[in-house]
Amino acid sequence: MPVLLSLKDRKVYTGWLEWIPPLRADASPYLRLIPVGSGYRDAQTLRGVVTENCSKDIVSGSALPAAEVVCTGDIANASLFDPDVFDRFSGEPAEAERGEPKWDDTAAQAPRPRAAGAE
Repeated sequence: MPVLLSLKDRKVYTGWLEWIPPLRADASPYLRLIPVGSGYRDAQTLRGVVTENCSKDIVSGSALPAAEVVCTGDIANASLFDPDVFDRFSGEPAEAERGEPKWDDTAAQAPRPRAAGAE
């Protein structure tokens, strides 16, 4: 299941965690995320605004987006991401009706991408 990461600088990412650091004091403070979408939170309302939607590329198999490296100290909030629940609780007209990209649930239903070199 995809995750939703909200960063302290209001950037937002949804995607699959490719690598997370082990729970050790000497571990790297970074994680790798294969993004399904990204955007930012509006400064006034803190609502998510989608700027990149990679879900169609992932589902079609045409391209796997490059992994984003995120410092764990920059994460303000992390949660599991369910596009259906997101759409139900957003309380706004569907993004498609406004001509904006939306979080597409087809990528959430697609098989999880494999990390490079994984068998």
